[in-house]
Amino acid sequence: MSKLQTRREFIRNTGYVAMGIVFSGCEPGAPVWSTIPPQTWTVGDPVHLDLNDYVTDPEGDALTFSLDRPLPDGVTLNGSVISGTPTTATASTSYAATADDGTG
Repeated sequence: MSKLQTRREFIRNTGYVAMGIVFSGCEPGAPVWSTIPPQTWTVGDPVHLDLNDYVTDPEGDALTFSLDRPLPDGVTLNGSVISGTPTTATASTSYAATADDGTG
């Protein structure tokens, strides 16, 4: 049986990141996402986004986060936090963030 996961997709634009969100299905007991507001990431300016601010688990399970592709140079995902300082401008990109509650 696979682990229960939910995904939240967002669009990144740098010089800017626009977080327009698309939510894909939810099973009972799965982590539940709220809307991540649009954001802009500018080359040279620090960014900080805590995904824990936008997802909860009905059973209170600890969540593990992942992204479907690498973030721009200078930005990382550490636990639930996306942070760093973008170092190069890149085209707008869509990301899918996954919150895994470790149950299956």
